[in-house]
Amino acid sequence: MANLLDGLPDEDRARVTAVMRRRRFDKGIVVCHEGDPGDSCHLVVSGRLSVSVMTRLGDIAVLAIMGPGEVFGELALLTEQRTRTATITALEPSVTMELHRRDFDALSEQHPTVLRFLVDMLVSRVVRLSSSALSGLFDSVEHRVYAQLALLADMYLGDAASGSVPLRQEVVAGMAGTTKSTVNRILKHAESDGLVVLRRGQFEVIDRAALRKRGA
Repeated sequence: MANLLDGLPDEDRARVTAVMRRRRFDKGIVVCHEGDPGDSCHLVVSGRLSVSVMTRLGDIAVLAIMGPGEVFGELALLTEQRTRTATITALEPSVTMELHRRDFDALSEQHPTVLRFLVDMLVSRVVRLSSSALSGLFDSVEHRVYAQLALLADMYLGDAASGSVPLRQEVVAGMAGTTKSTVNRILKHAESDGLVVLRRGQFEVIDRAALRKRGA
């Protein structure tokens, strides 16, 4: 995802970044807990963070992994007394730019064109939710798992054709909306086909193009 600030004119982008605060989080640090009061949003500058929620059975489900250019907490800019809808945890040393609601309100009041930043964030969220809902309704579980594997390969490998993705199978299961046992079965099938190699707490991508083809 492109940096949402790139959609702003140079003057507005400079105004927004001027009131943002750089935050650094070590690996394993929780940025916010589900249910916490929220009055700011974060734009990810570097690193990767997980988005997780508590299920009705008390389990933790990882819904997504975020990387540079992505944003979370944007609903806090809309109204007061917002609570966090998910727990955000740094999977590795990460840096974000935090924007508080009070600063955004003051800035958008003086410069209404800055509201484009919020509009772009909300449009991005709607697109993500719509895509996820359609996938859950119409795609097979195999397709969803392969799509998430390809997405994670893109996120972790950059331009490399192969490499390691340091995530457990239950993380992939949460992102694909299925169970760990199902993900394990599909990964073992992918391993037998030479697409991946399973390792403890991670998987090695061998044929990235094939993963992308199966998840397309």
